[in-house]
Amino acid sequence: MTEQTAGRNLTARLYVKLSAILVPTFLVVAGLGVYLLTERQIDDATDQLGVRIGNAAARVASGLERLADEAHDEAALEASARELLQILMADPAIQCVELHTLGGMVIAEAPSGMGCGPLTFDSELVLPLYFVEEADLIVHSSLEELMRIRTEHRLLAVIMLAGALLTALVTNWISFRIIIGKPLRALIAEIDTARRQAEHSALHDSLTGLANRRYLDEELSRSVEFARRGNGTFAVFHLDLDHFKEVNDTMGHAAGDAVLVEVAKRLRETMRTTDFVARTGGDEFVIIAPGLSEADRASTLADRIISVICAPMEHNRSDCSVGASIGVELVSTDADASLTAERVLMNADIALYRAKALGRRRHVFFDTALQTMVDDGRRLGEELLSALKNGEIVAHYQSQHDPITGTIRGVEALARWQHPTHGLLSPEAFLPTASRLGVLAEVDATILRQAIGHLKMWDGAGFNLEALSVNVSAERLNDPDLVSTLQSMDLPHGRLVFEILETAVVDELSDEARWTLDALSDLGIEIEVDDFGTGTASILGVLALAPARLKIAREIIEPITQGPAQLAVLRAILSLGQSLGVGLIAEGVATADHHEILRTMGFEKLQGFYLSRPVDAEAMTQVLASQQSAQILKSASTGA
Repeated sequence: MTEQTAGRNLTARLYVKLSAILVPTFLVVAGLGVYLLTERQIDDATDQLGVRIGNAAARVASGLERLADEAHDEAALEASARELLQILMADPAIQCVELHTLGGMVIAEAPSGMGCGPLTFDSELVLPLYFVEEADLIVHSSLEELMRIRTEHRLLAVIMLAGALLTALVTNWISFRIIIGKPLRALIAEIDTARRQAEHSALHDSLTGLANRRYLDEELSRSVEFARRGNGTFAVFHLDLDHFKEVNDTMGHAAGDAVLVEVAKRLRETMRTTDFVARTGGDEFVIIAPGLSEADRASTLADRIISVICAPMEHNRSDCSVGASIGVELVSTDADASLTAERVLMNADIALYRAKALGRRRHVFFDTALQTMVDDGRRLGEELLSALKNGEIVAHYQSQHDPITGTIRGVEALARWQHPTHGLLSPEAFLPTASRLGVLAEVDATILRQAIGHLKMWDGAGFNLEALSVNVSAERLNDPDLVSTLQSMDLPHGRLVFEILETAVVDELSDEARWTLDALSDLGIEIEVDDFGTGTASILGVLALAPARLKIAREIIEPITQGPAQLAVLRAILSLGQSLGVGLIAEGVATADHHEILRTMGFEKLQGFYLSRPVDAEAMTQVLASQQSAQILKSASTGA
């Protein structure tokens, strides 16, 4: 139905409703007026009839009186009286006429021989006659004449009321259309347009014009219901743009919006008219493709979508490009009766994150194996939360050695999970889960507290370590609670080192991170950049942390025994560190050859499996005690 038709229909309904009130009111008033007018006219007609009859009867009475004066006998008088009375009967308004004495005896009557007794009359007129025995003239008017008058006037009233009704309807309609109808239709059209726009806005994304999350939920629920009834299959593609954040960060949000609009345009052009395309927020899109249940066809379509989105884009004469990762869920007609729209979207979402984890710019189908992996991850997350409460997250330590003397100068605290069934787990097995659950800071704090406690224990034993290194995630530099937490702890001033992965270093530090770095320096905490040489951060970005040392990654240390080229890379890094006045530590010292090469190159410390493997606090205590005993024996031997 068009807006114009809707406006006309609403106008007509409003007119009928108004007429249902106005027209009956008008008719009641008009009917009452016509009724009063009609009765007035009937009364006037009745009065005129009475006057007419009275005049005629008076003339006859006068004639009877003259006749009585001239009559010679009663027989002649009676005959003459009947003739005069018959004159009155010529008037259709007179039904019956009687002439009788005051005693009630009839002298003459008309019609002759019928009498007036058995008839029904509307009215009677009695005129006294002053002739023989003072007779009375009684004239009865006709009921039929009055009924005829009433009928004529009432028919006229009906005609007048019908005319009044027609006039009321026509006048009402004309005035309604002229005064109310056109402005009302315009208002209705505006309201309907605003309603349609509001409905469209409620179901569509304002930036791209695609369906929004609310519309998607409704459409997906319908599709799932059809599939459960065996009425159709469909595929859901959950799409996320790769490197979209970089576009926003480097080119601005206007460029990001332009990319989203272009992606939406390309999706509309790529998909069929029967497909449903929605933007669910940020840089995420969802596509429902009805009738698509074969994995091969869905895979081909997913690859085409990725190819289309990866094509270069332009914004303000600058090239910008993004990629796409897609999670695919296929729903067939034999779908489980318990399947819901939320479950379908969640499955596609799980597949999407698996695609991103595998390297992006690819698609992954949701299947039972992926569900099992998700269930395992969920179970691992639940177990990790319990492990933090139960004290299963423990610190292990790897020693850091002096390159020349080989003595232990410091230790690095490493997180381990003493799992009740799987045994000792390395950080790679649970730190990603900790990050996903948002408890990475709690893991760091747990290891830090244990490490500080063990350092105090070792200090009490006289081991006198120079430094305690603890791994801290870079995002914790933006944690407003980090400094206050550290201030509440009894820190080893000037001996605590925070190691931050180079892969987590960004070129532009936030104001919060800069404030945290200054506060850490005030607390006597030094910064080391871990795995240096493997990240993509610039030298300026690394130096923005003001690190005390750079910890050269094992990926650079390991190949130095293979030839001069690899060794030259390491020498270049050493030269850079020395020129910047930054200390250097080599990790990944795995063999005696490594140790021999690195021993005299100018590193501050060496660390690796060749020197020691990570051990728990008890084992590290024994190692430190053995070193202390050896140093005592050496001193005693030298003194002897």
